[in-house]
Amino acid sequence: CDRGANADHKRDPDGQSGFDEPMHDDRLAADTRQVADLGSLVTVAASQRGPLRRAARKTGRHALRLLRQARQTIDNLSRVRRQPVIVHRFVKTALAIRIALVVGVGTAIALGFGWPAHSQEQTRSLMLMPEITVASDVVTIGDLLGVTGETGQTPVFRAPKPGMRGTIATDQVIAALAQHGVTGIESGGLAYVSIGRTGQRFTADDLVDAVLGKLVSQGMIIDPETAEVVLEATPEDLYATTQMALDAAMTLQRADVYSGRFRAEVMLDPRLPPTVLAGRFRETRPVVTLTRAVERGTVISARDLTITQMNRIEVPADAMTDPEPMVGKAARRTLSAGSLLDAGDLMTPILVERNQDVTLVYRAAGIVLSSRGRALSDAGQGETVSVVNSQSRRTVQGVVTAPGVVEFSANAAALTH
Repeated sequence: CDRGANADHKRDPDGQSGFDEPMHDDRLAADTRQVADLGSLVTVAASQRGPLRRAARKTGRHALRLLRQARQTIDNLSRVRRQPVIVHRFVKTALAIRIALVVGVGTAIALGFGWPAHSQEQTRSLMLMPEITVASDVVTIGDLLGVTGETGQTPVFRAPKPGMRGTIATDQVIAALAQHGVTGIESGGLAYVSIGRTGQRFTADDLVDAVLGKLVSQGMIIDPETAEVVLEATPEDLYATTQMALDAAMTLQRADVYSGRFRAEVMLDPRLPPTVLAGRFRETRPVVTLTRAVERGTVISARDLTITQMNRIEVPADAMTDPEPMVGKAARRTLSAGSLLDAGDLMTPILVERNQDVTLVYRAAGIVLSSRGRALSDAGQGETVSVVNSQSRRTVQGVVTAPGVVEFSANAAALTH
């Protein structure tokens, strides 16, 4: 119907409008074929199997009836040679539009939903899926029913966050599907539908572990077992839409071992700004400290010592970390409670002091002799000390065996001045 009306009629000898017979017949046949093609679409749609097959066939039959009526009307109009061409074209166009509308409705009903249409078994299989996993942020009709097509892409619910899973009551799912025009769904006895989403969830603990790993890899921390990382603010859980290593998504922007401060960024989605993490870290080292104040020469017992965790960078290299070798030692100087002990703070307990009167014991061939003397220096258990014999005024060297007791042998007796 796209050719101009002026090309379709001419003046007869009486001055009346009429048809150009050959041209009109060709045009009539072409228009009729177009309308017939539209009707055949409905016939094809009605042949499809699916839950709406009957409605499609009924619509198709109605469209074919209109098609036959249109053909009859057009044939009748073609015999009326005295009518203006514009009238015929108006009638034909109106009928064609009406049929096209019916055809469109029928085709949409038959084909628009995309239900499985290959067998009666598939028609009856519109049941809820008991467990589904989606990759996007919405749950569609197709996800819930396991179907494809345009309608299957219609979103129904928001999906859980990446890496998470939840449940929705079956009644709620069926009601939501009904709002989208999908009815007659069988629940299969399900009480809930389990819905999960691919991806990964990262908690605050995961973020702390990732920061710790970065600090170890950059030499800021030596022993992670004795290290501590504290975030300034507890962040919300982070979610990645794909499985990924958090270490790969994290960048350590700044870290200072002396101040113990750090700053890191986590980039899980390049479309979004990174998550910024800031906080403090420290690596501790076990050291031995005193539980009470002690005077010089005081012998240390196990209850005088305790293990304290201190920042590694504050611990001297010679600090004692094991209390056992320190038990039985004496304080070389006065020490306060909580003092960090090193090897220079302790000594063997003094059993003989300088200028102290001591007992000299001589042992040889079963003979034991003793005399008095004066120690020339301090000495502890097992240490050698010089002693002036009070009787002979000779100096001899012996070994401290007990408080105030120095033993010497025959060889030692010969070492006199």
